Amino acid sequence: NIQDGIIGVAHTSKTVPLKAFYAPTRSLPEENDLSYRCITTDDFLVDAFNSACDSFHVDIISCSWGFSNPIPAVKTVIDRITSEGREGKGIIICASSGNAYSLPDVNPINFPAVLANVIAVGGSDEETLRINRIWQSKFGDSLNLVAPGVNIMTTSPNTLLYNMVDGTSFAAPQVAATAALILSLDSTLTCRDVFEIICSSTSKPHNDD
Repeated sequence: NIQDGIIGVAHTSKTVPLKAFYAPTRSLPEENDLSYRCITTDDFLVDAFNSACDSFHVDIISCSWGFSNPIPAVKTVIDRITSEGREGKGIIICASSGNAYSLPDVNPINFPAVLANVIAVGGSDEETLRINRIWQSKFGDSLNLVAPGVNIMTTSPNTLLYNMVDGTSFAAPQVAATAALILSLDSTLTCRDVFEIICSSTSKPHNDD
């Protein structure tokens, strides 16, 4: 019901939520409590990717998470599913670049977004359409494109039904949804085909900085 709540970019697509992280406590975090963190293991992440490919046969994976350092086991499974998934056409993976604005050599784009076979998504604001320097979207040579990442309405885990949020975690799913729309027109496209269509059809806003 689009008159009540929110609607996604590719709202007719099916979604498969897979849990690769767990919270150290069952209580919800207090607002702005930076001590609250979800944790995971290499095996959790690898199992989630393998399940997405081999059990649920997904076409696209959206990763609103990342790490400063690469994880070899995760890279290995990503290399496999982006080439062998979807009956050899490859699963499309979109990942958020991270939220720590600084020079790329100081704080580079997160893993797995930094990988060449993953679409690295940064965030833009609603005014300049450029990377927003207030809430700190990572950037650099590995960044493929940016998507809206400021004042995004989404469902909320607290007493509110919906909430306005910022961050690259909310930009990446919009690119994943765009990939879903592309596949809805031609499901024979490979992972690389979709990657190139998305990246080649973006434009670079004028930057006066």
